[in-house]
This record gives sequence, structure tokens and C-alpha cells, in this order.
Amino acid sequence: MNSRTIQPIILFMLVAFSTLILAACQGDPDQVLVTRVVTSVAQEVIVEPTTVVVRDVTATPEPTAVPTNTPSPTPTPDLPLATNPIELVGHEDVINSIKFSPDSQLVLASSDDGTARIWDLQGNLRLTLTGHTERVTDAVFSPDGSLIVTSSDDKTARIWSVGGELLHVLEGHSSPVNSALFTPDGRFIITNAREPKIWDIDGNLLATLEGHRSIQVRSWVSPNGQYLLTTSGDATVLLWQISDAGEATLLTDLSEAATDGSILRNVFFLPDNIRFMTNSLDFIIWAIVPTGEVVQLATLGHPVDLMDINFADEDVVLLQSAGFEVIALQDSSDPDNPTYFEGHTSAIVKALFSPDKDYVVTGSNDHTARLWNLQGETLLIFTGSELPVRHVLVSPDENFVVTGDRDGFIQLWNISSLH
Repeated sequence: MNSRTIQPIILFMLVAFSTLILAACQGDPDQVLVTRVVTSVAQEVIVEPTTVVVRDVTATPEPTAVPTNTPSPTPTPDLPLATNPIELVGHEDVINSIKFSPDSQLVLASSDDGTARIWDLQGNLRLTLTGHTERVTDAVFSPDGSLIVTSSDDKTARIWSVGGELLHVLEGHSSPVNSALFTPDGRFIITNAREPKIWDIDGNLLATLEGHRSIQVRSWVSPNGQYLLTTSGDATVLLWQISDAGEATLLTDLSEAATDGSILRNVFFLPDNIRFMTNSLDFIIWAIVPTGEVVQLATLGHPVDLMDINFADEDVVLLQSAGFEVIALQDSSDPDNPTYFEGHTSAIVKALFSPDKDYVVTGSNDHTARLWNLQGETLLIFTGSELPVRHVLVSPDENFVVTGDRDGFIQLWNISSLH
């Protein structure tokens, strides 16, 4: 077995095994769960009809740090270069976020210039949202596209209509607001500061979540909006339950178990809404069982360089780093045969699935972005930037790609001809 494939295979086994344990636990709420299945990267889980076996395998090497200073690209003439981009002009400083509206008709970006800006698909600047007194760290659309929330280093967030009317200023944060997100049903807004807060869309404060000390706070919400996991630069990890009224109850402090003093890299909630994955010094699968207890279903023993995950029915499809210039797609239905995405000439800094999971898009330090099919073939190469491409995103209707570098150069690309 190729040692490069062992790490994903172990992970797939852990996901499958967590399903078995969870099903058993749901059948008997008093059952004691196995809290650590894999104790080393050099072991894998084998699920047999009546037993669980941990068997030694060849260890996968630990990931290597990604370099940031890289040479300019040297595109090959016969590669499929995308053409006719529309430059989205307006920002005058660092770009912090880029989003499409849910209907794919607008592009929204936030910047260190203290504004958020909205363009249409023809490149016309439709709105400039002003009023923040410091850098705008993030800007997001509500799920129905009718509202926008901006967050800022000025310790506020603001709710706007999509037409640009300022509706509410969300004040009271003790630190800069790093980002904001809506719950999937669009009823509540979470603002990420030292003490994250939950608001309704009318600007009423519903809950303040205390327990973090660092101002670098991030959060993830479950697909049904009932669970919220928050983490910060102090390596604290807190799991909350959100009531129908928007009030928050702390379910558990996962800091020691999930991070052991290190920063949490990323979190993925599974579609069942009760299992989730944390990735820090260790990759762990957790579950929220009917008793309300949070239990550890399985652990890998070291972190995984995951960039995105697609949960398709019973299959799990991973995008993970396979080297500075390569990512690998690993499907649990065929774990022995990963697909490698090769072609970038420098480190890949972002990779994600398109909304319908038809494509993979990547941004790289080689100053380009690429669109790939799931077989690892490059469909289009997006050029024109003189800096690493830090932002890349496919529109919800999969007809457009937006790319952006750090210093405000944003391009919109029409890819509808691929359909």
C-alpha cells in the first residue's frame, strides 16, 4: 500500500467506525463509549463483525510547513488559460473576504480600506458600504440574500439591506470583530470577537458567549443551526447549544481534549448534525449523544492537512494537501486510488469544492488559480495577478469564478461554457 494513501484510509475508517459507535450509543443511552480507538499514526482500525482491531501500518510522514515566498509562474502555452475577465475595481487596500450572493448575481468584498463593496456580474460597482471607522474584516450575505452583515476592527458589526441601507449597528464588543456568520435558517447572526455574541436580524442581542481570552475568535455552526463551536487564539474550544429563541447554553469545554494547547485548524460538522470533526494536534471525531453528553468517537493521533470535505450520502470525499504544489482528492468509496491535482508551480494556499461538488478550485502562491474536474484535470487557469491568489470562489450557480489577491485586485470569470 502506498504510504501516501494510509492517512486518508485511516480517516475513512474512523468516520465509518464513529457511525457504528454512534448507532450503538443511540440504541442504549447508558452505553459506555470507547473514547480512543487509534493511538498512533502508525495504526489503523479494522472493524470486524464482533470486534475492533488496531493494527500497525506504515506511518505517514508529518506535514511540512508551506513556504510563502515563491517565484512567479511560468504558464505553458498549451494550458487552458481563462480569458476575458472582468476586473472589479474600487478597493484601495488589502482584501479580507469575497462572497457571492446566494442568487449568484452579486459579488461582495471587504477591505482594510474601511469599506465593503458590491458589484454586479458586468463589473459595475453597485454599492459602497461606508461607516466603519477601521478595517472591515468580513462581509457576508444572509441565506436569502436580503441582508448583509459587515464586521470591523472598530468593535462593531453592521446589518445592511442588500440595497445598502444601514439597518442596525451591533455594538458592545470588547475587541475587534473578526468575522460574522448567519445561522443556516437566517434567523440569527453570530459575531466573532473575544466574547462572541448572538443577535437576531433586528439587531437585538440574545447571548454573549464568555470563556475565550484571545481576540482571534472563529466559529462554526451545525447545518440545523442548533450547535455552535467557537475557538480562539488561546486554544480554547467551546461547544454551545442554541435554543429556538437564540439563547446559548455551554455544552462542554473541549479545549484540553481537542487542542492540547495548540490552535484549532478547522472544524467540520457532519450532515447528521450531531457528529463533528476537530483538527488540531490531533484529528478527532466527536458526537453529541441523546443525553447531551459530548463524547469522543475516534482519534487519528495527529493532524490532517484537510482543505475541504464533501459528504455525499454515505461517502466522504476529502481534499487535502499532498505537498506544496499538489492536493489530493480521496473518496471513501475507493480509498486506495486517490486523485492528485498537479500543475501549480508553487504552494496551494486554498482549495475547495464548488457548491454542487462538480469542480475543485484552487488558489496558489504561483499567482494563479485553477478550476479542475474531479478527475484531477485542469479545466481553466486564471491568470493576471501579480501576487499570490488568496481568494478564490465558485458562484452558487457554478457559472462564475472570482479570484483575488491580497492587495485588492479582484477578477470575475465566466465559466458557463463548461456546462
